[in-house]
Amino acid sequence: MQCKHVIFGGCHDNGYLPTLDPYKRDQNTAPRISLLETLPIQPGFTQLGFKVVQFPTVFRSDPLPDRPTIPIFVPSATAGAQPSSVLSSRSNSLATNGVAPTPAQAAAANLPKAATPVSSDSSSWATVGKGAPKTINVASKKAANRKFILLNAYDERLDSVLPRADPAATNRLSERVKHKKVCNNYHLNGKCEAGKYCDYDHGERLSPGEQLVLKQRARTRSCPDRGGCRDFDCTNGHDVHDVDMKPVSKLFEDGEQEWNLK
Repeated sequence: MQCKHVIFGGCHDNGYLPTLDPYKRDQNTAPRISLLETLPIQPGFTQLGFKVVQFPTVFRSDPLPDRPTIPIFVPSATAGAQPSSVLSSRSNSLATNGVAPTPAQAAAANLPKAATPVSSDSSSWATVGKGAPKTINVASKKAANRKFILLNAYDERLDSVLPRADPAATNRLSERVKHKKVCNNYHLNGKCEAGKYCDYDHGERLSPGEQLVLKQRARTRSCPDRGGCRDFDCTNGHDVHDVDMKPVSKLFEDGEQEWNLK
């Protein structure tokens, strides 16, 4: 790190936590990083232990106001009576023939014309767009399963709790591994980089119950990186007895972090 000091201003977004996390235990770098507080800092940043600074005369401390909504006025159609000039022209037309209209004729001339019936022709505007009703599905698509790991308040990895295994599945897996041990990566992660050169059995896929048994057995082997492991495909165990076992966040593969787990 060649900078004399870094003032980080992204404390509103938990996605930056994995970027800062490696420096919190670096005694040479950590004192040279300060967190800029404008809006309230997310809880994960305060747990990093960096110095927090404020510049109230430079940065605002309240969210930007919502953009004002501009109302749209739509003129309503008014079915008004016909202009008086049109009505008067009808009564005057009777007088142009040289015959004075009778009171009944004058009254009839001032009446508005009856509305013209709407044609039932298929090309009329009333029928345009008619047809078979369309069904629009507005249901949201199910979000794809995203890999994540659990972290405690000290950013140490924890293993999720597994359900109890089915005894029948335990027996089936025990019988299978008598001949050759199965590959953890292939059966638990769906892939194995060694491929056909792998020393362990790929063969027929394990059932979900057998996969659960294999996952439980794989966790009996401790991960060398323990709580610092960030390998989302790691099948080893990460729980240790001298750390806080309460998960407070989920860390996803894309760096996003979800806090306040219940």
